[in-house]
Amino acid sequence: MKDIEADLINIKKEFYRYRNGVIADTLRKSYPEYQLIFGLILPQIAEIASKYSKNLELANALWHRKECRENRILALYIMPVNALNKDEVEKLIKDLSTFEEAEILNFKILRFLPFANSLIKEFEVSDGNVGKFHNRAISLLKKSIESQN
Repeated sequence: MKDIEADLINIKKEFYRYRNGVIADTLRKSYPEYQLIFGLILPQIAEIASKYSKNLELANALWHRKECRENRILALYIMPVNALNKDEVEKLIKDLSTFEEAEILNFKILRFLPFANSLIKEFEVSDGNVGKFHNRAISLLKKSIESQN
């Protein structure tokens, strides 16, 4: 746990190093659900992610710190696909807060899952309680699978 806490501190330092006030101000208008936005662009988040190995514990710690946009995105970059089971993935999908998260979840995780087709079927026949972000993630997943065939 000490390593995770140390990593979280170092990650936050990286966020501060790359912060961009102009981008952050623009993003705040689009993402009011976040209390904290550093204004990092995806290549900067990818660069930070490259300094860490795939780590489910660290990814979960970042994911559950919902107040910060960059935490959520970085979590998806370092989340190991092969360590996720179907229930965990369904929880991720149901916990999406933005279209951006839905798109990155699909790009970095969903399309690589061996059970991706069954996720599509489950969410397509759901009782309608899924939100727009969930629908976006499943729609993107469906397109990813169709383009592979």
